Amino acid sequence: GPISVPSIEIEKNYTVQQSARRKDIERAFGVLKIKFNILNRPSLTGDLSLMNRILRVCVLLHNMVTSM
Repeated sequence: GPISVPSIEIEKNYTVQQSARRKDIERAFGVLKIKFNILNRPSLTGDLSLMNRILRVCVLLHNMVTSM
């Protein structure tokens, strides 16, 4: 979890990296919700591995579309 008051350099670095990753994930979810409508409804599978692959495919498709 997050470190509320990082005091040493490694804690500060961890907090910065965690914050950056959180922003990336929130941005990816926002794009997926808008572009693919995939996160606005319950998943049809309980398989976490399959959910992970679907999420990765959506991110890859988004990247392919935006890089054209």
